[in-house]
Amino acid sequence: MSGEAVGWAFRKVEMDDATAKFVLVAICNYANENDEAWPSHASIARLTGLSKRSIQIQIKKLEDWGLITRVRRDRDNGSETSAFVSLDIEKRWVVKGGIASPAIGVAKDVHGGMESRSTLETTTKPKLKKDSPYSEEFETLWLLYPRTRNTSKKKAWDYFRMLDSDRQEKVRAAVPVFAAAMRAEGRPEDKIKHFQFFLSERIYETVAAPASAISAPAGEWFRTATREQWQKCLKVWRGDMNWRLAWGPAPGRPGCCVPRDLLTEDEISLGSHNRVSERPALRAV
Repeated sequence: MSGEAVGWAFRKVEMDDATAKFVLVAICNYANENDEAWPSHASIARLTGLSKRSIQIQIKKLEDWGLITRVRRDRDNGSETSAFVSLDIEKRWVVKGGIASPAIGVAKDVHGGMESRSTLETTTKPKLKKDSPYSEEFETLWLLYPRTRNTSKKKAWDYFRMLDSDRQEKVRAAVPVFAAAMRAEGRPEDKIKHFQFFLSERIYETVAAPASAISAPAGEWFRTATREQWQKCLKVWRGDMNWRLAWGPAPGRPGCCVPRDLLTEDEISLGSHNRVSERPALRAV
């Protein structure tokens, strides 16, 4: 048992999915001094009381989020045995709404528990040149944003520094979410909005999870979204016709939560053929 690995799972991984975190702690309980483990589903089941199927689902989540790395192991007869699991306990993680990132509100260790920060930090802060005109915070956002080539960093900085503190906070929350969505869609970098337009067109207001998401089930804030929130989402959709996974089922799809009167018949028809909404949950940043 690795006390360091278990401590990492408890104190450095902030997660709104209690079941997934329970399974992560159980895996860490079997880790060796090299932060490696290979517990069977039966062993995890004995510790957690969860079914084998539930454990498989939670392990798949942890792998997709990037918190663990699994390598298949086979017996001599070719059958599969318990997978080799590697843990990266140097990073701090926050998992919210089905999205994981080491840069969304890094958690700070405190006596007896963990304190959450709403500000964006990373375990490795960017090094600034002495004469750099940009703030350290902006440099971090620039590194996280999924497009940096053929775009103006200066113009993006000019827009960012003109935002008030509330809007800058929304940008800090939105950038990792947006980066995760672009990776999940596999969108080429040249098809991603320039950071300056992400700021000037206030795209960040449509990708940052709204306050209602805090009390909603993981990844399902759209079930309680307001008309105003949907109007903002639809404005973005009508601009590039790419339905985001974070918005739930697309118009015309079963379970779509967009008020029907906000949509045209053509949009409903178009949304029903949208492939993005059919893709799996967002991967880790």
